[in-house]
Amino acid sequence: MRLCGIVSLVLACGTCLPATAQGWFEYANQEDRFSINFPEEPTIEETEYQPLEGPLVPARIYRAEQHDSDFELTIVNFTQEYEFSTWPFAYSGANAVQGSVAFAATALRRRGEVTYDAYDRLNLIPGQLLQVTEDSGRRIFAGIYVYDRRLYIMEASVPAGAPPPAIFRTSLAILDNEGTSVRYNQAAELVRGKPPVELQ
Repeated sequence: MRLCGIVSLVLACGTCLPATAQGWFEYANQEDRFSINFPEEPTIEETEYQPLEGPLVPARIYRAEQHDSDFELTIVNFTQEYEFSTWPFAYSGANAVQGSVAFAATALRRRGEVTYDAYDRLNLIPGQLLQVTEDSGRRIFAGIYVYDRRLYIMEASVPAGAPPPAIFRTSLAILDNEGTSVRYNQAAELVRGKPPVELQ
C-alpha cells in the first residue's frame, strides 16, 4: 500500500511539470563552438553581419520556437578577417571585434524600452545582459559575448506576461576546439578548456 502511494505521488509530480520544459535538450555545435538549450531542433540561416566598421563577415542564426516564444543564437565569425591572438580578449580590429558587444547591445536597445542593462560574465568571459520591452509588449531577453573572434548574440522573445526563459538564457556555453566548455577565473586565467588555436 505504501509503495502504491509513492508511485502515485511520483506520477502526480511528473504530470505537474510545466509545458515549457517539455522537449528541451542541449544542442551543441562544434563548428561555431557553443552549446545551448533549445526546445526543438533549430533551423540554421547562413547570413552576413555588418560590424561597426570593416567588411561584412559571415554569421549563422540558430532559431527555434515554442508556442509564442522565439529563441535565437547568432554567431558572428570574425576569424577570417582578423588576426589570431593567444590572448582571446585582444585582437586586431579593436572597433570591429572588441567593440562588437557594445555595438550589438546598442542595436538591441533601439528595439524598445530597456528594463535591464548590465555587464555580465559567462564563465568569466565578458559580455552584456539586456531586457527590452517592445511596443507590442513582448519582452526580449538577450546576452552578448565575444570570445576568440566570435560574437555570440543570444536572444529570446516572449509574450507579455510570460515568465523569463531561464532554461534558454542560462544554458549558453562557449566551447574550445575540442568541445569543452571554456571557463576563466578572476585573474583571467583559463581554468577549463583549451586556449584558442590558430585556424589552418
